[in-house]
Amino acid sequence: MNTRLCLVEGWMLLALSATSFAQIGFQNGSFDSPGLPSGQPAQALDPSGSTFITGWTTVPGYNGTASGAVEYVGAWSQDPGGYCVELGYYSGVNAIKQTFSTTPSRPHLASFWLATDPFNGPPAILRVSAAGTSSDYQAPPGSGDSRAMGWQQQSFVFTSDNTGSTTLWFGNVVGIPAIDSITITEVPEADSDDDGVPDAQDHCPNTAPGAIVDADGCSGVPAPAMSAPMMIGLAMGLILVGLLRVARSRWST
Repeated sequence: MNTRLCLVEGWMLLALSATSFAQIGFQNGSFDSPGLPSGQPAQALDPSGSTFITGWTTVPGYNGTASGAVEYVGAWSQDPGGYCVELGYYSGVNAIKQTFSTTPSRPHLASFWLATDPFNGPPAILRVSAAGTSSDYQAPPGSGDSRAMGWQQQSFVFTSDNTGSTTLWFGNVVGIPAIDSITITEVPEADSDDDGVPDAQDHCPNTAPGAIVDADGCSGVPAPAMSAPMMIGLAMGLILVGLLRVARSRWST
C-alpha cells in the first residue's frame, strides 16, 4: 500500500467532512452538553434568558410569558446516559430556542423524541415553531416510571426563509413535555430524471439517462468544444498521472 497517497486522501476526506459539518449549523440536539456533576440528576433553569444548555436559550412561552422553570434532566433521557429537557416545570409556561444556519428557501425536517414528565400524569402538549410554521404535538401520558416514559418520535417540517438562518422553538402549551434527541435534516430537492436539474426548475422532465441538458433540464445541447487552454491542461494532467504512477511503483518497491 502507498502510505503517502493514503495519508493525502485521508486528509482530503477529513477536510470535506469538516466543511459539511460546518454548513449544518445546528448543535447539541441531544442536550448532552454541558452535562451535570456526578450525583446531580437535574438542574432547574430560569424560564427566560438562560444559556446554560449549550447552543440553546430559554425564552418566554407560547403566550409571551415566562414562568416556572426549564428543567435540564439527566435521570430519564431518551438516549441512555444522556440528558433531556422538560418545559413548563413548576406549573410554568416557557420555551427554548436555537438559531442556526440553513440553506435559503429549502424544506427541512426536524426529528425529535417526546414524552410527558413521568410524575405529572396528563398528556402534555408541545408546540414547535420555525420559519413561520407551527405545530402542536400531544405526548403520551406520564407513565409514573422514569425508566419507561413511553418516548415517541415526532417530526416537524419547515421551509427556511431567504435570510440564511432559522430559529427553532420548542414550548409547552399544556403540562410538562419532555424533549430529546433533536436532529435537523435538509430535505433534498427532487430530481426525478437524474439530470442534475431539480423538478421545480426542470422544463423538460423525463430526460433520457446521460443526456446533456441546459439550465432548464432540456437536452439537445451540444457538447462544449475544447479550447486550446483546456487541451493543454488535459495534456498536463495526463503527464502528471503518468508521473504519479511511476512514483507509486517506486514507493511500492
